[in-house]
Amino acid sequence: MSDQEFFPALANAGAVKEFSSRLLELVGVFQAALHNISEADRTFAGSGYGVLMEVYGLRTRAYILMNDPESHIVNSLEFSQDEILSLFDRVSSVTRAINSLKIASAMVLSVATFTVSLGEDRARIVNFLFNALRHDVAEWEALFN
Repeated sequence: MSDQEFFPALANAGAVKEFSSRLLELVGVFQAALHNISEADRTFAGSGYGVLMEVYGLRTRAYILMNDPESHIVNSLEFSQDEILSLFDRVSSVTRAINSLKIASAMVLSVATFTVSLGEDRARIVNFLFNALRHDVAEWEALFN
């Protein structure tokens, strides 16, 4: 892979904004999945509300990243912008197949944990959480494929 093909993830304000847009799209997919689960699961009213609040928190986080991208640039990441966007596309795809509040909750919390880690001098943590999220996504895909 040439240097031209590897653009480090979240390395400038434009990349953070691009990521935040993808995160907003994912939030919409999460909300649709929760709506579908709520129609089929009578217990949703109790525990589903907490997951929905986490999704609203993700929406807020996406807007924070979009409106203040300079504060969330992370230098020296070990993955590319394409890899992070692709991973979030994979999360979006698998989210469309979920039918369990437990899995929805795990997905939302994994994404939320990753997104709150973004910031200057946080590369080691962001790299670790990216790898953890990539592992989680592979497990979710295995459940639904």
